[in-house]
Amino acid sequence: MTSDGETFPCPPWCTGEHRLLEDPEDGFLHSAPEAPEMTLAAAHGLHGGGQLPVQVLLCSRVPQLTAEPKPPVIEVCVDRHPGPEMTPGQARQLAAVLIELSDLAEVGQRGSTRSPGMVAGS
Repeated sequence: MTSDGETFPCPPWCTGEHRLLEDPEDGFLHSAPEAPEMTLAAAHGLHGGGQLPVQVLLCSRVPQLTAEPKPPVIEVCVDRHPGPEMTPGQARQLAAVLIELSDLAEVGQRGSTRSPGMVAGS
């Protein structure tokens, strides 16, 4: 709540559909439009080697209805279970590493014109 008794506005990316957290006393989430769910192969030995649904969400927790929202996070949900949360900067770092590793994986494949850079951390 602001000093004049008004509630805080939603972030510009919020859909206006707020999700309550498991314990309503923990507040709610401002949520962005949902990204399409992806289906990825499970690591060998996990989930019988089958497919796992993966979804990436942008949200901001609000501890109480009258409180200022916490900074936004990008959350990765695997098999409908919450996974790691990242700041926008951390998400960009992860995206860059994934792109570099994808480029590296495609080097030498038929028809690939990609040339790899150095993978972060190597």
